[in-house]
Amino acid sequence: MNIYLTIILSFILVVSGYNQSCKKKYNEKLEKSSKLIDCGANYTIEKLESGKCIVKRYFPENKQITHLATYISNESKVLHGLYEEKWDDGTTVTSGYFENNLKVGLWRENVNQTGFYNQGVKHGAWKTYKNDTLLIEVSNYVNGELHGEQIKLDSVGNVKIKEEFNNGKLISTTIDTTKILIDLMPKFPGCENMNLTVDDFDICSKNKLLEYIYGNLKYPKKSRELEVQGKALAQFVISKDGSVINIKVLNGVDSDIKMLVTSILEKMPKWTPGKKDGKPVNVLYTIPIIFKLTD
Repeated sequence: MNIYLTIILSFILVVSGYNQSCKKKYNEKLEKSSKLIDCGANYTIEKLESGKCIVKRYFPENKQITHLATYISNESKVLHGLYEEKWDDGTTVTSGYFENNLKVGLWRENVNQTGFYNQGVKHGAWKTYKNDTLLIEVSNYVNGELHGEQIKLDSVGNVKIKEEFNNGKLISTTIDTTKILIDLMPKFPGCENMNLTVDDFDICSKNKLLEYIYGNLKYPKKSRELEVQGKALAQFVISKDGSVINIKVLNGVDSDIKMLVTSILEKMPKWTPGKKDGKPVNVLYTIPIIFKLTD
């Protein structure tokens, strides 16, 4: 009996001494008004006045907190409160709040993504950054599914790819070819039956487009009388089936010229669609149309 008691007391003394050692090591990392209930070489467990329990794990060499999780109580495995994951240099990888094991509110994930959770699922706009400051992607979620517009931007903030989702399903992709290369540019019809090289086919298609536009261009009477001249910058999307959609005249010179350009583009025949990775894609196309009076 005496031997048994001696073994138990020795064990308690060892555990007690170890706890005091790690408490001293991580004391500066503990929450104010918290009670340390357990600790080890690279972790601490604290109990807050509210009854919540915080578990922290550390990178031993510099005592950097690499993992922090808040639970309803020491006896519970239900996450409820602040949650963080960090690299050993202090960079935040994941950060946000749980309510009854469900992510809620604003979160940071994968180091460079921020957005909102609602009852455990992504909801609303999520943004992706490069080097913490340069916005490179914006995605929209509804009840955990991609829904609506998703855009990818270049280094100066211009949209290079635009995707449309419906309840998680990709509906369309539009690529701005001035920002990103595709395998095959869209082609205006009229050159298909000619025995042309790739480069000559491209030149022929562009010439056919200009022939169509300027062949249908009749200077608006009012614009001519007012001697309106200038450049109308037309922008449109050539869709996956070759039809022309999303027509915009960014600089219409005047309202009559803008209406004329829009009408010409609306009546444009179908193109051969552009391709990327062997698949048809929507392609953003921009063309200047010059309006100049001659004697």
